[in-house]
Amino acid sequence: MPRTAAGIFATLVSIALGASVALCNMPPAFSDVAFPDALAANAEREGSLLVVKFTAEWCGPCKAMDRTTWSDQRVVDYLRAHGITAIPVDVDEQPGIARDHAVRAMPTTVVFRGGEELGRHTGGLSAAAMTDWLDGAREGRLEPPPAPRHQELFELNDRAIDLIFNDRAAEAAEILLDMWERADEWGLGTEMIRENMLAFPMNMAAEKDPGARAAFERLRDGHEARLREGRTDRATLGEWIVLNLDVLDDEAPVKAWIERIKDRPTAAETVRAFSARLATPLIEWGHWELAGHAQEPALGVVLSARFIRGFRMENEDGEDPELDEEFRKHADRAFIDQLARAHAAYLAAGREPEAWYAADSLLKDLPTDAARTALCEAAEAAGVLRPRHAEIAEPLGEAFVERVRANAREPGPAEPPAPTPDA
Repeated sequence: MPRTAAGIFATLVSIALGASVALCNMPPAFSDVAFPDALAANAEREGSLLVVKFTAEWCGPCKAMDRTTWSDQRVVDYLRAHGITAIPVDVDEQPGIARDHAVRAMPTTVVFRGGEELGRHTGGLSAAAMTDWLDGAREGRLEPPPAPRHQELFELNDRAIDLIFNDRAAEAAEILLDMWERADEWGLGTEMIRENMLAFPMNMAAEKDPGARAAFERLRDGHEARLREGRTDRATLGEWIVLNLDVLDDEAPVKAWIERIKDRPTAAETVRAFSARLATPLIEWGHWELAGHAQEPALGVVLSARFIRGFRMENEDGEDPELDEEFRKHADRAFIDQLARAHAAYLAAGREPEAWYAADSLLKDLPTDAARTALCEAAEAAGVLRPRHAEIAEPLGEAFVERVRANAREPGPAEPPAPTPDA
């Protein structure tokens, strides 16, 4: 595969997490029609309705609705009686569709008429609530959705990145700071825009231009001043973490903050609120237990690791076998490191079932000596070797097994974290 932006994008789409939902697993309310085809058909039939359930494999409420609402005969009969097509869209399999329709939480149910969005509901709906909501759609009683503005956002983001690559990072910084201030205007969520979309180009601009970096430091310092004044809301704290770690590559302030709070009863719950940003740094700083509390559920960690490994392995062109082999080795090494460290962090946090799910997933995909060694050594570094690690280590030789056995301990009782985050 060519190493081009188009090639990489095609790879991402093709390997994400699988193909469309299989018929055998689909609730009876749904039709097996791809979203573009369903939307095109809906646009041709102006009076008809199309219902789209935006979902994800890891979404518990989505699964609950599949078992109840979308399997309820009343809903099935209602859809048939009124000629309504209903389909699922997995946001991880089809992120472009989710982005284009500004879907930020699951489950989100969107109803279309004539190819245009008529209304949406975020959260679960019972069978009765679903039919009532669809009655409102059919009768024109739903509030119209706000006009989308996210295309302007994407155009500005692309403009800023083009400026950075053309050595005009100072101009890009002005655009990015304006986008930061206006993040609530585009209907995609302030947190998603600031912490996910803007952090990467801001980091590039900061690396290229001292003036851009100084501007972003002032933004960071403003957040820190508000935190010191006691304004410890989640958004301000989360943005401060992102500005330090992702924009400015300055881990010292966050590391110092972790040292201040790590022994507080509320520390575990605090870091869990920022799992995407803190899990990896906490491991690098030796805070295995806090890292284990910060990590998302093991299923999500494993799926993410598999996705990234697949992408790295596919990012080859076949023209240089030695280079392609290096790509594969790098992909495997990163996959092993990610899951081995996640495994040890889960153990340190008392999340034993998730720890062994991560370990078993790693050994299922890569039953190698390198994977076995990494699992044992990560657990050893975290001080959480278990007797089961000796079984994992058996192919590695008697000396290694004895070392593992000598340091292995059964887990003690886990203490639940306190419920209130603090800063």
